[in-house]
Amino acid sequence: MTSKQLSGILLLGVGGSLLGAILAGILFGIGCWSLCSFGFIGKSDAIFKVKIAIVAFMVLGFVLGLLRGIRMVH
Repeated sequence: MTSKQLSGILLLGVGGSLLGAILAGILFGIGCWSLCSFGFIGKSDAIFKVKIAIVAFMVLGFVLGLLRGIRMVH
């Protein structure tokens, strides 16, 4: 495996992580904002849930991006 392939795999992982964070921020943000607006959850709970979702989707996107990059090389 060359350094160019390794950097490409790492770039796919970072791109997947960024995409996961953006999607989680938008979708969970809208969902928690609407639940908070209707009074189902508190504001601090909504913020905490969005933060946890962003971290989880960042890790998931990074791992899936790495797996995709590794499969492309082999």
